[in-house]
Amino acid sequence: MQLATLQNWLQEKSPSPLVYPENFLKFEQVVFGFVCVAQVISPRQPWSPSTVLMTVLILTSIALLLKPPLQANNGFKLSYLIGSIAVTFLAVLVFRPLVALPFYLGIALKSRFLLGRLSARRIGAVILLAFVGNVMIGENLGLLDRIAPPDPWVIAFNGTILIGIGIWGASVIVDALAAEQSSRLQAEALAHELSLANQRLVEGARQAEALATAQERNRIAREIHDSLGHCLTALNIQIEASLKLANRNPERSAQALAEAKRLGSEALQEVRRSVRALRPQMLESQSFSEALQHLSSDFESNTGIPVAFNVQADFQLEPPYTDALFRVVQEGLTNIARYSQASQVELGLQSKSGGCELVLKDNGRGFDPKEKRDGFGLWSIRERIEAVSGKLEIHAAPGSGCQLYVWVPANGH
Repeated sequence: MQLATLQNWLQEKSPSPLVYPENFLKFEQVVFGFVCVAQVISPRQPWSPSTVLMTVLILTSIALLLKPPLQANNGFKLSYLIGSIAVTFLAVLVFRPLVALPFYLGIALKSRFLLGRLSARRIGAVILLAFVGNVMIGENLGLLDRIAPPDPWVIAFNGTILIGIGIWGASVIVDALAAEQSSRLQAEALAHELSLANQRLVEGARQAEALATAQERNRIAREIHDSLGHCLTALNIQIEASLKLANRNPERSAQALAEAKRLGSEALQEVRRSVRALRPQMLESQSFSEALQHLSSDFESNTGIPVAFNVQADFQLEPPYTDALFRVVQEGLTNIARYSQASQVELGLQSKSGGCELVLKDNGRGFDPKEKRDGFGLWSIRERIEAVSGKLEIHAAPGSGCQLYVWVPANGH
């Protein structure tokens, strides 16, 4: 199981999230240059074909291994690090021991970039073992530059401490770089998310503005249609009555014209109020039940059709609901006057199911609700009721009149 896990890890290709700093690479290149110059000027061993060949191979290998393979899989990265340690190990034996410190520290830095913190610690342990091996083998081969003290164990101990401290310091530096790069990437990601959120917010605001504009246009269209249509229908009825009575009954004809004049003035006021998006005039100066009573009385006087009025005088509703119901009654009476040829109308309002129900009936010629109709009135009524979370039912049939049932919640509850 562990072998399979190791194989999977070696084959895994996870590009390093850290970018190896160019300054580190430049520093290693400078050190490499000094090592080349020192080896040419003052080689440890006299120049010979074998020394030249070894020197060329080691320096070429070091040059090829300077740049770490950040995008390779873990197996290749591990091979790169082990190969770098091996080449450095040979360089310390062939060249000067001073080569050990910068090159081994460079390998420790690269291991942190390539394999992460945990693997870098293990590579650090391998580096320390390689350095101790350099000292022991160099002592056995007589390759150590003896200064005081001459004991190789002292050299190994002091050098191990020095390289260990260097590896630890390098790890701290790389961790700081990793934290800085991670913070920068997170900040960039957050800035990108904020930019997208801002774009969505702006787009949402535009859509909300467009929707509000469309709703306001529809509302004003309903206001103009309901109020002006009602008044103009009544006005037309009075003018027709005046024309019919002009010769037979001049006095009643004049009364009809006077009523038509009043209705014309009222229509003009309704247009102005609708454009200013104000409530119906009757609801501004009267209670809801009084406004409905006045509307019914005007309908009776204009059309001659009696209205059976049954509305609770103390019914309490807030403006959004009273406005909607008033316009529904207004539109309903207008349609009855225009199309129904009715002789009786019923208007009622009562509490029902946590709200109130308005009923408007006529005994006119009726119509087929399934038949496609081009009129604005029924659409306007339905839209008004839906705007206050109400319900609308229309029962009608040819020759059987029409019954309109409207339910709205009691003040939104």
